[in-house]
Amino acid sequence: IPLEGHRVPRRDGRLLTMRWRLTYLASQRGRRGFCSVVTQQIQRFCEKPQRGITLAEMVSVGQASDMQSALTENAQMLHKELPVRLARRINELQKMPYGLSEMAPVQKVRGWYVRSFNDLISMREPQTMEEEQAFTACLEKILKRHSAVVPTMAQGIMMLKEVSSPE
Repeated sequence: IPLEGHRVPRRDGRLLTMRWRLTYLASQRGRRGFCSVVTQQIQRFCEKPQRGITLAEMVSVGQASDMQSALTENAQMLHKELPVRLARRINELQKMPYGLSEMAPVQKVRGWYVRSFNDLISMREPQTMEEEQAFTACLEKILKRHSAVVPTMAQGIMMLKEVSSPE
């Protein structure tokens, strides 16, 4: 479901984009759990097969005679593949052992993944060079957002150790 442009009212009368609201609701797990629309989309993408990428395929991109069409083709492949991979990571973060998935830093990372998932599925598959550039900008934003995943996950593990270690 494309969510871009849909607006919903807040209690204070301001409008929020539906995409932002779904991302926010998804990141606020608590008792309510994920928004059902987001949960359904994540589950649907988890069920799709994950495509492997060979080294030969990566090398062939750099040797393409028409670089613009190669970039667009790669953007199309990433547009299909990244939501599947993000959905699987979201699912894995939900099922972490020993209560790790309940730690605030892990929930924070999961929220980043949900937001990135929503960013990707709300975009059209790139067909033109302009759409490919917009998709690339989206990927750069996601990369920046995910730059702190490793230290944040480590923080969650440290919190779990503190909580579970005998005094």
